[in-house]
Amino acid sequence: MQAKLYLFAFYRLFGIGCISATLIGLFAQTSFWCDLCCQFVYQLILVSAFILLLGLSKTIRASGRTNKFIALANGLAMLVNLWQLQAVQTISKEAASSDKDGDQIKVMQCNINNLNYAKDKIISTLNCGADILCLQEIAPFTNDLLSQKEMKEAYPYRILLIRSDSFGVGILSRYPLKDCQMHKTEQETVSIEATVVKDGQPIKVFSVHTLPPVLDDYFRCRNNEIAHLAAGAAQSKDPVLVLGDFNCASWSPHMKPIFAAQLKEVTALPKYAPQSWHVKLPPPFRLPLDHIFVSKHFTVENFALGSESGSDHRPMVATLKLSR
Repeated sequence: MQAKLYLFAFYRLFGIGCISATLIGLFAQTSFWCDLCCQFVYQLILVSAFILLLGLSKTIRASGRTNKFIALANGLAMLVNLWQLQAVQTISKEAASSDKDGDQIKVMQCNINNLNYAKDKIISTLNCGADILCLQEIAPFTNDLLSQKEMKEAYPYRILLIRSDSFGVGILSRYPLKDCQMHKTEQETVSIEATVVKDGQPIKVFSVHTLPPVLDDYFRCRNNEIAHLAAGAAQSKDPVLVLGDFNCASWSPHMKPIFAAQLKEVTALPKYAPQSWHVKLPPPFRLPLDHIFVSKHFTVENFALGSESGSDHRPMVATLKLSR
């Protein structure tokens, strides 16, 4: 009898919690609290599916209308969260073309973590053979590693903003850079825009680290920065790469400007945003905060999460083909 009471308490607690979080997340445009709930769509799908299956058990079905209603409501919540994933515009290896004349280019997105002092892990992670590295949280210690002879020879072209807080940012390239700009937000964070010139072909590259939406001011600043970034990408006549820690899941309504700019997210599977944070959590409980977005000029040859660098974020590595 006591076991049943615990089961019912667990069932109702998680069932009602999942329904509430789903409903609150639908209002993500209104406040940072609602936006935070919106980030957990993957987790809400898993919990609602579990509650629905539990609700179909004989014990729950025989326990009254309230528990039956919770099961039904969680089934609807699961469908709502699956529907939200349809907002994510992705491009994966399956969509790669057979264009033999295209130029291959390999890129890495990596939030290093400004408190990460794991020298060997950082160097090992960055030595992935990428042509372009977009890095966030570049602290003085990290800059010392990037200034080593081997790294300078591998990536002679670079634009870096070194900060002791979490908002250093940079682009390192094997190919020449031009038209480098730093865009500052109202909260003093910075994104970097540069043009990489590969064999005469200009490629517009953005490296960004937005504020986490844990305060109203941060919430508005992040959203404005994403909108500004998308506008810059949309205006470019050249192929575009946008890499960064957005502190925002792809299905959030605040990411709509990115997809409106005709950018797609590079993923391993269609409609699946890679879960990059936090590395200490099992994959089903991580959040997809880091992203690689590309313009229509690119197809995907390969995509994978990189090796752990000692950061709380997993890096991402994509091998792309640029159509001529």
